[in-house]
Amino acid sequence: MWTAAGAVPEGITERLGMKELSTEMYSKVKEAARKCSKCAEKIWEERNKENEDWVNSKEDLKERKKEANRTEWKFVPSVKEKIEKPKKRIQQKMHEREEHLKQQRTATTKLVHDWVEEENTRKAKARKLHLSQEEITMIMRIEKEAAKKSIIKIHKGIIRRARLAGDTPDLDLTTVNTVEMRDTVPACSGKRMKPDKGKAFHWIPIKGSQVRVFWSDSHTKVEGSNKRGTWHSGRITELCWPEGKGMPGAYIKYDSDGIEE
Repeated sequence: MWTAAGAVPEGITERLGMKELSTEMYSKVKEAARKCSKCAEKIWEERNKENEDWVNSKEDLKERKKEANRTEWKFVPSVKEKIEKPKKRIQQKMHEREEHLKQQRTATTKLVHDWVEEENTRKAKARKLHLSQEEITMIMRIEKEAAKKSIIKIHKGIIRRARLAGDTPDLDLTTVNTVEMRDTVPACSGKRMKPDKGKAFHWIPIKGSQVRVFWSDSHTKVEGSNKRGTWHSGRITELCWPEGKGMPGAYIKYDSDGIEE
């Protein structure tokens, strides 16, 4: 293989019994390698020619070779899909700022172009000179700089808070039932009743407070309880005292369907 490649193998000096090759001997070794390479090239050319002649003399083999050349398998390297790494909070906020700047530049360019068109139309009617390209370029630069400063000012506090937050995880509030602070505690309390049985107080909601009402049924099981039914959230619209009842009542407008009862 060294000979066919026209290369000189490593350790040639030891093979020739010389510690160091002289300039003359080195030239002869390179010349011998070059001649070996040329000889190997000619040998391969003649071999390939003889092989082609033999294949062409066999009609069935010739047709099969044509078919193979026509339908040969070609390696196509697959392009790996680029997987984007999730951005950190600060990177995400800076990316959002860049997207906002890009959108603002596009909007500013359109706004200036529309203004220039209207201004030139007005000047044409008044038989005045149109705005020059230098004036348009200057106005465009001023408007874009003003828009950029406005966007950077908007995102300055957002990026600062993101930098302070670091890698702390974001809270997913989509499944959290958020209520106002006033709706988390009873608005009014009643008198003490049966303290020995654990019933210390009862409370009366005020108009406008958020409540949850339990509708009992026989088939819906409540997780973590032996009761059956469903909870429904709503807001107190009116308070009343039903006739013939010993407890006050309330009208509730439910969040799910807006029905008031």
